[in-house]
Amino acid sequence: MKYEERTMFHHETADTERFEQVILLAVRQIINGATPQEFFAWAEVEVPQGLGLYDYGLDTVEIRRLAHLLATSIWNATPRPDQGFSLQPLPTPWPEAACPCGSGERYRYCCGAVDDLPELSSELIWELLLDELPERTLQDALASGAIPRPLLARLADRWLEQDRPGRAVALLEPLFAGSVADLDGDYEPAFDVLCDAYDRLDHWRKKLAFMERLGQEGGRALKAAAWQRRTTMYIDEGDFAGAQTAFATALRSDPDNPGTALLEITLLA
Repeated sequence: MKYEERTMFHHETADTERFEQVILLAVRQIINGATPQEFFAWAEVEVPQGLGLYDYGLDTVEIRRLAHLLATSIWNATPRPDQGFSLQPLPTPWPEAACPCGSGERYRYCCGAVDDLPELSSELIWELLLDELPERTLQDALASGAIPRPLLARLADRWLEQDRPGRAVALLEPLFAGSVADLDGDYEPAFDVLCDAYDRLDHWRKKLAFMERLGQEGGRALKAAAWQRRTTMYIDEGDFAGAQTAFATALRSDPDNPGTALLEITLLA
């Protein structure tokens, strides 16, 4: 990859919002049923304009290459609703074939020579899909188990905002039904939303039992989250000795947890 291209992607993609908007528009094309040919024809025009590639002094070949590479990354990472939410990655071209970006060069000397373009994860795309898919399609995705488990917290939080705490509980409780020792920090949002849903339903005994279990059996991040929440509860009750003890336990559980640092400021205040 040429220096100008590396600079554009690693330092000057300028504006993250612009980049995310291009990804969002591309994902919409895919989930609306675009074929690969239709999608790449769209990307050839819209990606350079959306990212402002013409402002970087790149030549036409470089712009086409960058647009095609990004479009390929998005296509390969996007679960297709019409294919059971499976990925449909494009086959890698034969090294001596003409590069599909349209540069006129052989693939091995063009897009095939690029090895430092960031790959997009399907989990990142799912974060967009949760806001894009209609309710019926989301239900199909839930039924198929296609949605990454940590991201169920976002869906449950939406239901909580819609005053549907029972539905949020039903969605999140299975995440913690088995062993919680291997659940990492990605599950902290699910823990928080589930506790909030218990509060809405006035299931305080269930919430306390859940927090105690995670505080004893969870991985480092979840142990810290459980004791952080217990600290906040003690502060609200005016039990500052209990809050100090719970805070010390949270700190021992995960010393580098950013939530613990914020909680220390609250406790000192």
